[in-house]
Amino acid sequence: MPLFYRGDPEPSRYFNTNAKTSGGFAAHLTGGKHSPLQLVEHILGKTPTSPYISLSLSYSVAYHYAVSFSPIKPKRGYVYTVEIDLSTLKGARVRLYDPVIEIAKHVAGEPALKGYRPYQHDGAQNVLLGLADSATYGHYLLTFNLEPRSAAPYRLPQYSKCFQAFVHAMRDAEILALDLIPEEFIVGRELVDEGKLTTLPPPFIAPPAPPVVPP
Repeated sequence: MPLFYRGDPEPSRYFNTNAKTSGGFAAHLTGGKHSPLQLVEHILGKTPTSPYISLSLSYSVAYHYAVSFSPIKPKRGYVYTVEIDLSTLKGARVRLYDPVIEIAKHVAGEPALKGYRPYQHDGAQNVLLGLADSATYGHYLLTFNLEPRSAAPYRLPQYSKCFQAFVHAMRDAEILALDLIPEEFIVGRELVDEGKLTTLPPPFIAPPAPPVVPP
């Protein structure tokens, strides 16, 4: 049974105290219906009334959202652990959607637009870096494409909302719940702050391989 995580900055941007302690997690728009286009808008943060609740399969992603979006100093927030057994009657009532699958199904039958499909782009490989981490690599999205001599120069890479949401969903290991996650499925709540990042051990770096001596 997979565990899901949700990061919530302090003070909460999405849920009031009652919603997350006595009623579980509720979407901004309760009673809404699943829609691939609405799903894309939710992932891109383009709608204030989304029927979805974002979860992640990665604790690190949830931690990032809990801390990075906190407006107070020191930055802090909560990471919630959610455990949903979909094989039970209660668990089956929680409607989960994998956005990568949903977006892929939606764009599979879409016609090509200006020579490329909604899940493609026409820029360099680093367009993915720009979309995944625009704060660090956003300049790649403003880098003109290399073009054949016969083409018009000075054109920025093109990509669709669906492609951008696809990248964000994979970056965040995201799973979406529709409408509501009852409190009974929230099995953990941990207060985290930015200090935790400074206490982590440095990443292990493998020693260089010995030189190959020719025979």
